[in-house]
Amino acid sequence: NVGIWGEGALFIPSEVVVRPTATVRSPLGTLTPTLPDTTVLSASPYAKYTFGLDYTFPVNLYMNVQYAHGFAHEAGSDNLTDWLAWVLEWKSPAERWKVALLNGTVQVKDFNRLKACSTIFWLPEVAWLPIDGLEVKVGAHAIFAGVDSPFRPVRKNGDLYLQVGYAF
Repeated sequence: NVGIWGEGALFIPSEVVVRPTATVRSPLGTLTPTLPDTTVLSASPYAKYTFGLDYTFPVNLYMNVQYAHGFAHEAGSDNLTDWLAWVLEWKSPAERWKVALLNGTVQVKDFNRLKACSTIFWLPEVAWLPIDGLEVKVGAHAIFAGVDSPFRPVRKNGDLYLQVGYAF
């Protein structure tokens, strides 16, 4: 069976304007310069939506693909980016091993400047379940960001991890 889902939301925000102020005190007196206002979020309505599908193949291979226009931290029609995320996970016949070496996400800010404005997240993971309730995972988070990508500042923050969990 293929699972298919989708959801969407229309946002109707109030305008958010930042009005900076500054006061400069000196022996000659106090100055209060006029600084320009900055509109952080316009009052224009915008939509966010996501849809996806998942399927388990007969050889214990699970696939999940999702597309999202706008992520939780993004607001305003000019600030929404596009996301494609996927999981490809194989389980051993006894389900003691889970191998997911091709998990990842692509985020695109501007399709006309794809190389400069996109980010690729590679999220490989291997899990071992030696006994019921115990799971030992090893994995990585790797970030490859274009020069104008919103994630450029954190591109070197990839990591390796070891996670042990026990459910009882």
